[in-house]
Amino acid sequence: MSQNYTPLFIALRYLRGRKSGFLSFISALAFISTSLGVAVLIIVSSVMNGFEKELKERVLNVIPHASIYGVNPLDDWENIELNLYGDKNILGISPYIETEALIKSDFCSWYSCKWCITR
Repeated sequence: MSQNYTPLFIALRYLRGRKSGFLSFISALAFISTSLGVAVLIIVSSVMNGFEKELKERVLNVIPHASIYGVNPLDDWENIELNLYGDKNILGISPYIETEALIKSDFCSWYSCKWCITR
């Protein structure tokens, strides 16, 4: 099996440069800069992939996977809850009231809130 060393030969030829040391310095600087840039991109990409996975897990722990809404208030929600617990794939059910509100505290200004969780 013969291997093609042409790209390596061309790269080494331009890295060595001619008699002037300046061209060799510029070539080495460009090589190091490119290598450093690629390394940083790989590291940042890996960190962001891990961060994305962690963020999805944390968000899915807070936001419900499914919501059941009624046109009118659900007066018989206990019956719906019992029917849903019959499914083996459902791990937990938590009723809540969804409304819009304004919240103010001593250290914060007015904020709009959409979710109100009752227990």
